[in-house]
Amino acid sequence: YTSYVSFEYNQKAGIAQFVNDVPNIVQPEKTAAFEWGLKINLPEQKLNFNIDIFRMDIRDYQQAVQVFDAYQTALNNNGTSAYASATGNASRVRDNGLEIDAFYKGIANTTLRFSGAYNNAYYVSYTNAGQPIENANSASPTVDDTGKQLAGNSKINFNLGGDYRIPVWGGKLFHTSWNTMFESRFNSDASFSNYAWVPAHSVTDWSIGLSNVRQTFDVTLITKNLFNNSTPQSITWNSYSPAVQRWLGLQFSGKL
Repeated sequence: YTSYVSFEYNQKAGIAQFVNDVPNIVQPEKTAAFEWGLKINLPEQKLNFNIDIFRMDIRDYQQAVQVFDAYQTALNNNGTSAYASATGNASRVRDNGLEIDAFYKGIANTTLRFSGAYNNAYYVSYTNAGQPIENANSASPTVDDTGKQLAGNSKINFNLGGDYRIPVWGGKLFHTSWNTMFESRFNSDASFSNYAWVPAHSVTDWSIGLSNVRQTFDVTLITKNLFNNSTPQSITWNSYSPAVQRWLGLQFSGKL
């Protein structure tokens, strides 16, 4: 058994930028991160298990926000403040959760693997967010997104897989493996548009092959996205990153 504790503090430099020729300074991003972990190795049970919990607090998180546009406000001259999208600071972000990594070799010729995380990343204070596209005609150019999950953050994700290897036909080695990746629902748009939700999904890869015992020669049939899951990688009202579609490949490898 091994346990550890770590603490880190770092800063990301600020940015000097102009919005319609008017200076707009982005403050440095400041991060304090704490982690406690436990590593367990049980050779007699053929089990290795690692777990950690973490918490990260970020002040002045740098991302796209709505900033005051002094030039456009003066140009409009109608008593209403104008805003523009630019890099800026969300006051506070927090990310906490846990991670698990394990493998088990207690079944003959088999290795089972698991790695996963619960990742709760959200805005503690974010009052200058831009309106989503469906609210483009709103009277206010900003919205308070305090409490929302960060864009692209799925709370739960894990990989579950295994390998099976066994000698066959005098001097040959049969092997097969699979891995399933799961990702929970998340919003892929920084403005949290209702059009940008990516549903929970899983993708499975699988392979089967034959090599010699010394593994100097191997031929393997590989399948990516075995069940042809079509969930997009990201989506907004006017953009779309499709899933990697199922494909099959035959791999030959060897060494002298």
